[in-house]
Amino acid sequence: MRVGFIQLPVPDHGAHYAKANRPLAAGYMVAFARRHRLGADWEAEILPDHLADYGGDAAILDWMLHGGDGRGGFDAVFFTLYLWNRDRSLFLARAAKRRRPTLLTVAGGPEVTPEACAGRIPADFPGIDILCVGEGEEFFAGFLDRAPVRGDGRSPDARPVVHTAREVADLGSVPNPYLEGIVPVRSGDIVHFEQMRGCASRCAYCYYGKNSRRERLFPPERVSGVFRLAVQRGASEVYFMDPTLNGRAGLTDHLRLVARHNPAAIPIHAEVRLESIDAEVADAMAAAGVRSVEAGLQSSNPRALAAVGRPADLGAFARGARLLQERGVEIRTGVIIGLPEDGLGEFLSTLDFLEDVQLLATAECYVLAALPGTALRRGVDAGRWGMVAMARPPYWVRSTSKMAPEDFCAAIEILERRQGIDYFPPVSPKAPEVPAPLVSELDLRRVDLATAPSRQVDATRLANSVTVLLDAEVAESPRFGDWAAFLMEATPHTCWRLVCRGGKRLSPQDRRRVRGAFHTPGHFLNQGAHLRGGGSGGDAEPESVRFFQEGDAGG
Repeated sequence: MRVGFIQLPVPDHGAHYAKANRPLAAGYMVAFARRHRLGADWEAEILPDHLADYGGDAAILDWMLHGGDGRGGFDAVFFTLYLWNRDRSLFLARAAKRRRPTLLTVAGGPEVTPEACAGRIPADFPGIDILCVGEGEEFFAGFLDRAPVRGDGRSPDARPVVHTAREVADLGSVPNPYLEGIVPVRSGDIVHFEQMRGCASRCAYCYYGKNSRRERLFPPERVSGVFRLAVQRGASEVYFMDPTLNGRAGLTDHLRLVARHNPAAIPIHAEVRLESIDAEVADAMAAAGVRSVEAGLQSSNPRALAAVGRPADLGAFARGARLLQERGVEIRTGVIIGLPEDGLGEFLSTLDFLEDVQLLATAECYVLAALPGTALRRGVDAGRWGMVAMARPPYWVRSTSKMAPEDFCAAIEILERRQGIDYFPPVSPKAPEVPAPLVSELDLRRVDLATAPSRQVDATRLANSVTVLLDAEVAESPRFGDWAAFLMEATPHTCWRLVCRGGKRLSPQDRRRVRGAFHTPGHFLNQGAHLRGGGSGGDAEPESVRFFQEGDAGG
């Protein structure tokens, strides 16, 4: 059996998030199966970095069906579903099964929750044959024993089989995919180091613990190998993936172990609770190489924190922050917009508190998401707090009993002024650099519009972020719609930048028509356009497609 693994990054116009998309879930499953399921009757391949990071839909579909080595593709493909790649992954699964009905498609990850699998599964996971709820290592090893070599040719709309996986009892039996050479460390990479699973906290908005209060530790002796590998490969940072670094028992002893094996002082990033930081812990963190931390405050309003099960002592929070700041540790404070019991005034009070303790400049603010499987989602579905939230990714809350939709937009505008940032960064019309043979620029001024697009453009080479060059003659051609339809059918989840050059300028009506030809309403980026006043009628642009007229400001 040949098995492929796909994990897709957050979509954007410049592949800025691609480096954070490391396929650890696939790496753990392959490493576990290699150790515990002996035999040469299977092989696995993870979607290559250049395709995962930059490939358009047609390029990835071609890999699924034909394989990177041209040996005919895969018998089964596994998808890791996050909220940002769910819809695109399911599109690829459906497209592949239409072309090859015998392909087995399997999905797991944070989007595959017990609640989701109890709902309208065919509608929620079209194109998927098997859903895995929970940890995938033992499931994958068992899958190799149970699965047929080929699928049963079921329709992409058939009801998937749901498998609830048990937790791996001994994490020492799960090899580290970096140390096994399955997930490579590239120069400048961040090494995502998982040291534990489970979380004792029960924050209503979070699915980090995946419904497991039991904290399980990976063997501490892996610290030496991970930091040695990070030095050898020129990693820029090691990210400790613990839900809360200072929530583990024996923290100072563990940090001393890290310090011994990090003589090169590779910067470490971790998530912490500032309230429990004292001078001893702060010293140990700094000595180990911790240079930045995420500290979730979420709100300074006690009623909001109580509503989501996240109590905080603001005085202790400020003291912990000061101790780390004195040791040169950068603090990125998490703030959530739209918590129960928080109105716009409470959000402003939270910003005031962060300014008072010198944390506002590095604060990271997020709109509240009612994630599947969380207590918050169950509350929203039950009508609590007057919340209205998106049913699909990114699941953002759009209004509450304390905040109207316009209050969310106002919060973003206030945040931008006070931090001096663009919450929605400006998009450049320039095509991003992508590795060959992928292409990120298509000049429609140099093609024969009367000839079929498929005869002139290889869709499997298109990137996930493309600049299309055109002029008024192209835009006004009756053949323009054929080209737009071809490109959108081949790779609908690509981010498009339409750059119109030449002396003749397009009318506002023609601009809307051209932009609309590349608009995918369900594109992940478009779901948040309302927060910047875009994508809601008039001449406002959606996020996934931007139009630039030469001579306009920024064009």
